[in-house]
Amino acid sequence: MRRFVCCLLISFAAPVASAQRYAITDLGAFSPTAINTQGHIAGNLDGHAYIWTFQGLQNLGALTGGKASSAATINDAGEVAGMADGPAAVYGVGAAYGLEQNCSDVNQAFVWTKAKGMQGLGTVGIDANEWGDWCQIISYAAGINLAGVAVGTNDFVDDTYDWAFFSNTAGGITLLPMDAWAQLAYAINKPGDVVGMLSQNTTVPTVSGHAALWSSDTSSGQDLGSLGGPGSFWLLLL
Repeated sequence: MRRFVCCLLISFAAPVASAQRYAITDLGAFSPTAINTQGHIAGNLDGHAYIWTFQGLQNLGALTGGKASSAATINDAGEVAGMADGPAAVYGVGAAYGLEQNCSDVNQAFVWTKAKGMQGLGTVGIDANEWGDWCQIISYAAGINLAGVAVGTNDFVDDTYDWAFFSNTAGGITLLPMDAWAQLAYAINKPGDVVGMLSQNTTVPTVSGHAALWSSDTSSGQDLGSLGGPGSFWLLLL
């Protein structure tokens, strides 16, 4: 009986011992978007991307020649990814592969590191016969892993033909294999597996899209289906 009571007390005490205690810090007008395991927060203030640490706020600024930036995510190395405006050479794919259009101002994905600052990743155009002004094409980053590889979406024409991408070693973006009319990338893990969404609906892809996985060892996205509803999507990679 004594042993039973002792075990019972231990079982009740375990949840209490593991309970977390939280302290509230007022971040003011700073708008957070992501946090890493160090407690460093990426976010935005007055049209610029920022990092908040326990030493205070750090303005990440803008791209050279640009004015605005917006942080979306941060990894455990303190590297930030998001979107900013600035000059870029937009490269073409398909029949226009290898061609480029120099643009004075493009809304493009960026990666910020302590060593290099904010680096724009540019955007990718499609066949010039279908879409001539590549300077209106945007890209935005949504996730970044510990290796500093960012993923996001290259938005071709008014939310039509969205194409998921990952950042490459050349300082630009590489499009993931196109398996649907619209595909979006949200997050990437350390081995390079990407999660996001595939959709055949070019008008409202987030309504009828399915969660998708691009494994680092395969060449195409895997449709993860849904729970019987019209669609599903992933926001975070667990």
